[in-house]
Amino acid sequence: MRVNYLGQFDQSVGHGRFGLAREFAGSAMAGTAPLSPVLDLTGLVAGGRFSLSWRFDPAAVSEATVGRLIGDFQARLRTLLDHCRTAVPIATASDFDIDLDPSDLTTILGRIEQVGAAKAR
Repeated sequence: MRVNYLGQFDQSVGHGRFGLAREFAGSAMAGTAPLSPVLDLTGLVAGGRFSLSWRFDPAAVSEATVGRLIGDFQARLRTLLDHCRTAVPIATASDFDIDLDPSDLTTILGRIEQVGAAKAR
């Protein structure tokens, strides 16, 4: 299986003279071309929407199996989105432009909470 995330095109395409075509551009490869690996996913974000295309080798995996995989993927993605809509945001090590080990992160977050509590008074 190969997963290729092309990135977010909202900032780079569609501002000015050029943008993504609204109509389907056609397949990037001939339908008879061999597919390696047997399952190929390509995703991107454009216009504020995530898009994921699925290609598979019907000689190696059935359409019914791919249909189940897509259904499972959609269900898990909905669960993730529901979590993100309701979760309380917290900082993680990736929010800081330095390498942090877990104890450093805990110390920084504790100090941020102290500052927030002091401002709330």
